[in-house]
Amino acid sequence: MNNNTHKLKYLINIRKGKNPNQFMDTGLIPYLTMDYLRYRDKDIKYPQLDDDLIFIDKNEILVLWDGANAGEIIKSRKGILSSTMAHITSRHKSLKNNFLYYLLKNHEQVLKEFAGGTTIPHLSPSSLLHFSFFIPKLTEQTAIANFLDKKTSQIDKAIELKERTIALLKERKQIVIQDLVTGKKVWNQEKQEWTKPIQVKDSGVEWLGEIPEHWEVEKLKFSGKIYAGLSGKSGVDFSKEPKKNHKPYIPFTNIYNNTVIDVNDYHFVKIDEYEQQNYVKNNDLLFLMSSETLEDIGKNALFKDKTSVFLNSFCKGFRIYDKNVYPEYLNYLLLASPYREYFAMVARGFTRINLKQEYVLNMPILKLDLKEQQKIATFLDEKTAKIDKAIELKEQAIEKLKELKATLIDSAVTGKMKVNEK
Repeated sequence: MNNNTHKLKYLINIRKGKNPNQFMDTGLIPYLTMDYLRYRDKDIKYPQLDDDLIFIDKNEILVLWDGANAGEIIKSRKGILSSTMAHITSRHKSLKNNFLYYLLKNHEQVLKEFAGGTTIPHLSPSSLLHFSFFIPKLTEQTAIANFLDKKTSQIDKAIELKERTIALLKERKQIVIQDLVTGKKVWNQEKQEWTKPIQVKDSGVEWLGEIPEHWEVEKLKFSGKIYAGLSGKSGVDFSKEPKKNHKPYIPFTNIYNNTVIDVNDYHFVKIDEYEQQNYVKNNDLLFLMSSETLEDIGKNALFKDKTSVFLNSFCKGFRIYDKNVYPEYLNYLLLASPYREYFAMVARGFTRINLKQEYVLNMPILKLDLKEQQKIATFLDEKTAKIDKAIELKEQAIEKLKELKATLIDSAVTGKMKVNEK
C-alpha cells in the first residue's frame, strides 16, 4: 500500500437529511427511513417534494445520525434522505466511493461508541471527521472494493437465510402468545390441553374480536397509575459506567431489546440528594413512548427487580395496583400482535414516532380470573423460553458470520491481506 495518511475531514462531504414539510400516502420517490433501507416496506412514506430535500441514488453511503443504532453505515436505496441520516461522498480524486464505504464500515463500531445523547444516541460530525486513514492507490482501492463486494455478498446471503429462520421462530412465538392471552385458546381441564373456548362473546373492540364468555374488557387506567421517566437532565448527568453520586437507570434500549428488563444492563445518572424523580418498582410495566419506527412504538417490558432504579426520559412506567391483574400475564398480553398494531395505529410522527400516554391509559385490556392469568403466563414462560433458545443459537451463528465479515473488511482495507489487483 501507498501509506499516505489523510484526515477524513479533507476527503469527504457530509449532507444531513431534512424534514419534509408534508407526507403523502402515495408518490414516486420514497422517504429513506431505516425500515425502508432494511427492506421492511410495510409503511412506505412519500414526502411532498421541494428543493430543500436531498435525493439519493442506489448504493450511496449513508450514516445513521440519530437513534439506537447511531453510527451505523449502510448503503442506500433510491429515495429522499431522511432527517435522521447523513449522506457521505468522497470529494477527493484520491479516494473512491466504493472503497470509502468499506473504510467507514470498518470503523462502524467506533462510530456507534462515539454516539452520545442524554436519551437518544446522536452522532456528531466531529466524531466522523477526526479519523485519519491510510489511503492506497486507486487501483488497489478498486481491487479491494471488488473483492469485498463479492465476499461480503456471500456472507450476507448466509446471514439472510438464518434471519429468515429467526423471523419464522418469532412468528411462531407471537402466535403462541396471541392465542393464549387473547383467549383464542383456553385450558381444557378434561383434555389437559389448550383448546378453542366453547362459549365466546364479542369483546366490543374490533381489533380484539371474540373472547371467552367469562372474560371482560376494561381500560388499562383502572388497573394502576402511569408515571414519567427522568426529567430535567442534561448530557453531563449521564454515564454508562458507575460514578460518584450516580444512580442506576433503565435505558430505552433495555426495554427495546427485552421482554423482561435485563438487570445487567443499567446505565447511570447523577441524582442530587433531595432531587424528586420517579423510581421504578418491582412488577412495573415500562413503555417506549418514542421510537424510530412504528414497529417498536409502545414496546413494553416488565421490571422484575428489587433494586432502586430510575427510567429513561422517553419512556413511561405503569404501576399495577389491581391485585387481580397478574403482571406477567399483562406483559404478555401487550406484546401480542393486536396490541402492537394498536400502538402503531394511534402513534404519530414521521422521522420520530411518538405515543401519547392517554392511548396507553385508555387501551382496552382483558380481565380474567387471576389463576387463569397465572397459568397462561407460566405456560408461556416455558414455551417461549424454548423458542428464545432456538433464536439465540441462530443469532450466535449470525454474530460469528458478522465477525468473519468484519475481520475480512479490516484485513482488506488496512493491508493485512494482500488483494490481487488483476
